[in-house]
Amino acid sequence: MQELGFGLTVNQIRHLAYKSAEQSGSEHPFKKTKEMAGWFWWANFKSCYGFTLSQAENLALYRASTANREILNDFYTELENLDESLQVTFASHASHLSPHILELAAKNDVHIGNFPSHTTHPLQPLDVGLYKPFKSNWKKELDAFMHSHPGAKPSRVDFYSLRTPIWLSTFIPQTIINSFRKTGIFSIDRCAITDQAIASSLVTDQPQAHKQSTNDGNTTYKPIFQLPHN
Repeated sequence: MQELGFGLTVNQIRHLAYKSAEQSGSEHPFKKTKEMAGWFWWANFKSCYGFTLSQAENLALYRASTANREILNDFYTELENLDESLQVTFASHASHLSPHILELAAKNDVHIGNFPSHTTHPLQPLDVGLYKPFKSNWKKELDAFMHSHPGAKPSRVDFYSLRTPIWLSTFIPQTIINSFRKTGIFSIDRCAITDQAIASSLVTDQPQAHKQSTNDGNTTYKPIFQLPHN
């Protein structure tokens, strides 16, 4: 259930421990009024098995329902249909494109496509392989700055002097290449994104919105990639 986005809380674990003890007929010190194992039991249980607790990330329903295997396979099929053409992918937001960019792409035979809605967490190379190490190193650099300058806040000059080395060490060719490989975009690999990574989509698994049924029962597709024409 954790993989589906429904991890257990501490109280739920304590309740399960109580129910297990009751059903097995084992003697236990748990209070029947609360139907839970006590906090002392939880502390020992956690220590015995080396459990650690972490704050769960919010799981948006639209992300769970759209990043499923069928949608990802449709996306990879679109990529394969482009053959050896030069392609550029964008997140589906109007601010990322302009008439000038579209015109420039058309003149140079560059195909511009959007990621399927709400799938950037497994498909966007920046999200998958670059932003996390960048943010982690940025936090370490800020912590070091605060220790060296107690009570001070980074100025604009400090910002660039701190940020530039991190940017240059993170956004290097090999890391960028690995990010595209992890998403299965280049080279195309439908198995690059594991079932575990998109397990939350199983609870609302559904085909992509660009599939449309016709009156005769056939299925038509609204292309993910808008191919420019000269």
